[in-house]
Amino acid sequence: MSRVDGFSLLQLLMTLLLGGIVLSFAIPAWSGMVRDRVLQAYISRLNVLLLRARNDALLRQRPVYVCAVNMKLNQDPQGCFANPPLSAGERHWSEGVLLFQDRAGGRLALYDSKEALQVLPLKATPVAPQLLVSVPMRIRALPC
Repeated sequence: MSRVDGFSLLQLLMTLLLGGIVLSFAIPAWSGMVRDRVLQAYISRLNVLLLRARNDALLRQRPVYVCAVNMKLNQDPQGCFANPPLSAGERHWSEGVLLFQDRAGGRLALYDSKEALQVLPLKATPVAPQLLVSVPMRIRALPC
């Protein structure tokens, strides 16, 4: 009698079926974890931007402004978004955040060309979070 080593077709199919079941649970959990990591990274970048605004204002002894950015199609800041959409008492800063400081000869407290210190775009992230701002200014980020 000869002995055959290896797997039967039934064993191979059962292994593939079990692997598929495990992956069906793992993939949604993985994508949720990736989305949470992107959101945490964006919140950290926003925190650094606000700390920079504070430090620049203290260092230069001049006000630094943070506003909702109005982006051009080529992702250059066009200026501040005058009236971001309002919903339930909160403004949606859908395009991101602009940090700027007035230069001599410009309009006071209004963004003029080339005054941007830093821009934090929202749409450049793989999973764009929602940035909601209420008055008095309280900023929070929500996942999509």
